[in-house]
Amino acid sequence: MEERERLSSRVVFVLVMALVCFAIFTNFLIIIQSLAEPFKVIRRSDENGIISEMDVVVPKAGEGDNLQVGDVVVFLEPKSDGVYSAFQVQGFQRDDRGLDCALVMTDSGLQPVPLRDAVGKAWLVLPKGGFLLDFVRTPRGFLLCVISPWILLITYLISGTLRGKRLQGHNPLLRRSEASPHETPSDLHTL
Repeated sequence: MEERERLSSRVVFVLVMALVCFAIFTNFLIIIQSLAEPFKVIRRSDENGIISEMDVVVPKAGEGDNLQVGDVVVFLEPKSDGVYSAFQVQGFQRDDRGLDCALVMTDSGLQPVPLRDAVGKAWLVLPKGGFLLDFVRTPRGFLLCVISPWILLITYLISGTLRGKRLQGHNPLLRRSEASPHETPSDLHTL
C-alpha cells in the first residue's frame, strides 16, 4: 500500500511539474509577444498550402532586398492593426505609384503587394500555433494556462507538507523532543 502511495505521489509530482513548466513557457511567451512580437499569427494566406491561416510564423527581418521568386514572405496587411498574411512570391513589378511590389496569388488572383509591407521571409512555422496565442490572451486562457498550474503546485506542496506532519505524528522516533532527556533511542518503544 505504501509503495502504491509513493508511486502515485511521484506521478502527481511529475504531472504538476509539467504543468508548471507549461505555465512558465506560457508566461515567457506572453512577455516576449508583448515586448517584441516576434511571432506573427497569419490571418490570410495563399492557396498553395505552404502556410495556412492561424499558423504562427517567425520571419527573418531585413530580407526585403533579398527576396526571390518562390520565397514565402510575411506581409503586414495594409490599413490593419497587426494583421499579417503570408504569400509565396510569384514575381516582381512596379505598381502604378512606382512602388516595388511582389506579385502574390490571393483569392482574387495575382495581386501586387508593396515590398514596404514585407516583414520578412518565413523562417520558422508553427502549425496552428495562433490558436494557442489567441487563447492565452483571453481571460479564460490566462486562468487555465498560467494561474491554474501554480495553484496546483501550491496545493500539492501543502498536501505533501500536511501528509508529512501526519506521518511524523505516528512515529515516536521522529518525536524525540517529547521524550525525557534521560531516555535513549533504545528506551523508546515503536508501534
